[in-house]
Amino acid sequence: MVMEEDKQLQTIAVMSITVLMFVYLMQYMQQAMIARVVQTENYGSYWFSPAGHIMNVDYTSEGEPSYVGEAYPGTGNDVAGWRIYQYIYELVDGDWTPVSIRYAGGNTNFDKIWDDREEYDYS
Repeated sequence: MVMEEDKQLQTIAVMSITVLMFVYLMQYMQQAMIARVVQTENYGSYWFSPAGHIMNVDYTSEGEPSYVGEAYPGTGNDVAGWRIYQYIYELVDGDWTPVSIRYAGGNTNFDKIWDDREEYDYS
């Protein structure tokens, strides 16, 4: 009788450990593969930082994010390899509110230079 209870306890322990390992693996995969949401201001504007990319943010004189750039780690600010987008704001109820995002050169390619972000056409 005691041996049968020991086997049941061992089975429960192994199953519990297996479930925990699966949960931790799923959490790791989620963090590694899914874009993370970063809240930039308490009024609720968001940008997405895909896993594995570095980001640069340029702010307006009012302190709002204006230009956002993503690149692979090791990409210099003065070389092509950036995807750059610009937040467009409107005054809504007395607050500057992001209403759209436009991409440098009208595309999402990683072929822009961060240092030249103000010279691109955005659409």
